Amino acid sequence: MAGIGAGLGCMCEGGHTRTPGDKEERAEVKVDFTGDVSKLLDKLLAAISETEQGKALTAKIDQIPYRSEVQLSDRVETLEACVKVLNEHLGQMITAVCALSEKTLPR
Repeated sequence: MAGIGAGLGCMCEGGHTRTPGDKEERAEVKVDFTGDVSKLLDKLLAAISETEQGKALTAKIDQIPYRSEVQLSDRVETLEACVKVLNEHLGQMITAVCALSEKTLPR
């Protein structure tokens, strides 16, 4: 059916034309769905795709706080390990400087 024009008309009985409490009257609305079926299907598929992408994006957004907490925790642990290693190296450097000072300073 792709590419074939489809003409579809329907008569719809619809809403009241006055405020509640007034004499009720019915209005008829004619809707014409004339158009290219393939274009209509493309629009429908695009709307579905956008909805699916929206749901996927929402799921990703919902994961951000959890991932941030996990990543932050991992980064803190990494920094703590780095500080520990730096302290060890600093201790070794101080020991080496003291050893050199003792050798070079006159007594």
